[in-house]
Amino acid sequence: MDVVDIDSLLNGLIKTYDKPGKGRKQCPECSKYIGARQHNCACGHEFTKADLKTPKPTEKIDENTLSFLSKIGKNISDVVVDVPSGSCFFKLKGRSQEDVTSWCDQVLWRGKSFGKIYTANAMKYFLRESVGINDPGFKQLSLKVDQWRKNL
Repeated sequence: MDVVDIDSLLNGLIKTYDKPGKGRKQCPECSKYIGARQHNCACGHEFTKADLKTPKPTEKIDENTLSFLSKIGKNISDVVVDVPSGSCFFKLKGRSQEDVTSWCDQVLWRGKSFGKIYTANAMKYFLRESVGINDPGFKQLSLKVDQWRKNL
C-alpha cells in the first residue's frame, strides 16, 4: 500500500483562484480564493464555523432612539424597524393628534407582538399609504408622529 501525502492530494483536487468572485471565499493563510462550499484550501487550511461567521456591524444609536426603545420596553430579541416592508396593519382614521396617537399606538403594539419595534421613522413611512408624501398634510402628520414619540 502506497502512502500518499495529503497536501499534494489536496493541491490536485482543490481549484484555487487569484481573484474574488461569486461563490468564492478567501483563505486567510494563503490569500487564494476557493469555492464557497469547500472546507479545505489547497494550502492545507481547514475552514471552521468560526471562519465563516462575519462580525455584525456595530451601529451607534442616538440618544432619542435609545430613550424611545427603553420607554416601550424593547426586549433583546426585538428587531428595530426603521424602514418597514409591506403595508401597514391599520389605516389612519383621521388627522387629529388623537387619531395619530391612537394609530401609532396600534402599529407599535401590533409590531411588538411579532417581535418588531417600529420607530417614528417607520410610522412616517407607513403614513405614505394613507397620505401621499407630496400631500401638504403629510408634514403636519409627521410632526404629530414626532409629538406622539415625545409623549411616550
